[in-house]
Amino acid sequence: MSEPKKHNSLSWVIPRPQEVIAHLPLQYQWEFTRRHAYYVMFWAPSEMHVLNQLSDEPIEEYVREISKIILAQIGVSSPTIPPDREWNDIAPGDEWSPWTSGALGRIGLRGLASALVTTQSKDTLKSLSLLLWDASQLSESDITGQYRLLRRITEGDYPGFDSLLPKLIVSINPASSEAAIKSAIKTIVRDYRDESGMPSTRIRADKFDEYLRIWDLREGWNGGTYEGSKASKLEQIAVETGKNVSTIRDHYKAAFRLITGQEYSPEIYYQVLRYFQILGLIGSSDGPKPRRAGRTKSVAGVNESELSVDANTLANVAARANGILDEDDNRIIIEAIHSDKSTADIVAEFDLEPHVFGLIEDFRERLSESP
Repeated sequence: MSEPKKHNSLSWVIPRPQEVIAHLPLQYQWEFTRRHAYYVMFWAPSEMHVLNQLSDEPIEEYVREISKIILAQIGVSSPTIPPDREWNDIAPGDEWSPWTSGALGRIGLRGLASALVTTQSKDTLKSLSLLLWDASQLSESDITGQYRLLRRITEGDYPGFDSLLPKLIVSINPASSEAAIKSAIKTIVRDYRDESGMPSTRIRADKFDEYLRIWDLREGWNGGTYEGSKASKLEQIAVETGKNVSTIRDHYKAAFRLITGQEYSPEIYYQVLRYFQILGLIGSSDGPKPRRAGRTKSVAGVNESELSVDANTLANVAARANGILDEDDNRIIIEAIHSDKSTADIVAEFDLEPHVFGLIEDFRERLSESP
């Protein structure tokens, strides 16, 4: 089998800044993330990557690599979880844990290493790396060697070793009174917010539930994917919920920002969700269809029978990763939607699935409303 062609085909990815949902309790970080189209499409190949379930097939390894990169753009790292998984199935009975509230987070070795790499000088990192290397050469039973190394670390004259880590990486003395600990943390957080210009945030879980409810009704979110047949118009949602259209619109836009990291516009909506629905990558078991004679591309040397994991998932993801559905495809389809062509003509011209007719009609309506 030939090696898949690798090139920069990820310019279509729209990142979600981590700070958009970092302040939310973990439950809502999960709820908004699992609804992102990138997560729906790429969680499975990425999970195979992080579990090191690699094979000899170059295309599979490449798909896993690309999937992990794409998920990183919306703040997702290992491990990934199926998007149809409810929060209570992930962390049953853990809703009161201090680690799931979003207010505190344990610093793992990866996080500590990232903090060091991004805040310390080259000389400091070099000195630290040499000490770590010496530590790796000691046996567990070499107590004397370990003691000598600790003396070098605590007493040695190394550049930057007496500098402090970023302000929110602190140690807590459990022997102190609870009141003293609370007071110190409150002061640290207040000073940090004042220096960085960060406003104090009051979390209201009920409003997030309402944002999710409106989003799910509008987009047809069901069972971990999007079903166009279950999507509703704003006016229909108003009747069902008893809320006015203006409130529903505001809640929808708030959900859109938390899911995608972007302010709502029909154009951004098309790029992060509707385009993938039109091409059958979300909400359909069918893979992408060829658009025009002479424009169809293929993944060299790959056929479905050769893929040792779910063939449809890999074929779809490989299509995105290898540029089969590239910026030219995107531009041509969106230009057709903005043109005077009828929706029926567009579906026929690009050989799209029949259900796409409703998706395009709905998107054309969105172009004239907000959202």
